[in-house]
Amino acid sequence: MKKLFYLSFLIAFCNCDDNDDSNTITNTKIESYNSVYGQYDSNQYPVVRSVNLVKLEYDTKGRVSKRIGDVMTYASGSGLGPTITHSYFTTVGYSNNQIKLTKGLSEPGLSPAIKEAVITLDGQKRMVKKCNKFEINVGEVLFDTINFKYKNDKLISYVKTSNQETPRFDIRTFEESSLYYNKKNNLDSIVTITSIKYSDEPYKILKSKKVHIFENYDTSFNPLKKLGIFEETFYRSLSKNNYRRYSVKTGSYYYPDQNFSLEPIASPPTVDYTLNWNLTYDANRNWLYNENN
Repeated sequence: MKKLFYLSFLIAFCNCDDNDDSNTITNTKIESYNSVYGQYDSNQYPVVRSVNLVKLEYDTKGRVSKRIGDVMTYASGSGLGPTITHSYFTTVGYSNNQIKLTKGLSEPGLSPAIKEAVITLDGQKRMVKKCNKFEINVGEVLFDTINFKYKNDKLISYVKTSNQETPRFDIRTFEESSLYYNKKNNLDSIVTITSIKYSDEPYKILKSKKVHIFENYDTSFNPLKKLGIFEETFYRSLSKNNYRRYSVKTGSYYYPDQNFSLEPIASPPTVDYTLNWNLTYDANRNWLYNENN
């Protein structure tokens, strides 16, 4: 059995109201937000440092044009955990029905993981497709395409298909996600089934089932609702209010005798990690999302 190289990342989604004229913030310009409220890969969740704010810049039409601040990781054994640095930035460009995100850096010696993403919008300015390009190693490029499905203006599912080319064989990964909401239009959970297909294997192989759980919502307006084009604020953009607890459970599949022609057996899910936030509010119960704790 070949070892799967699996690159996990949080995808971006653009969530906008029917009366918006763009997939960006128009009514309220968020100048910055604390990175501790973002959703990062569990292996890259930033530690609290002196620089925690992610900053946003706007063009003359009031659209987000640049996002300053992202996670930087250090070599293992350095004793330093992931942290937010303003050396990483993302530029945002608009053209007809597309939005292009390009990651860059302002200091030499740093290399962002994601090179670029192109978002395609439908006639209602909802994201229907997102194409990503990664440079995972020198000469190794990973591509993926995400297709989104809606019902009654609500995102109900998306499928990410990734392709990795290696010298000996190609790997195609499928991540099929279903979204569930509670009665208050807040995201309750996302269930993702991951499977893979090797170019030299005849069968599609089930790998895992991951459940993202969102709990302990407040009753305050969600100020990050229109920042879904960025990975770290994707989950928060999907709800009316603000969740204060997030957990992930994962179960795997295995095949008897490694015979992929048989039905796989699912293992019991285990809790990967849980995050809790103690959100603070002003006198009017507005969430203070941009305080640098």
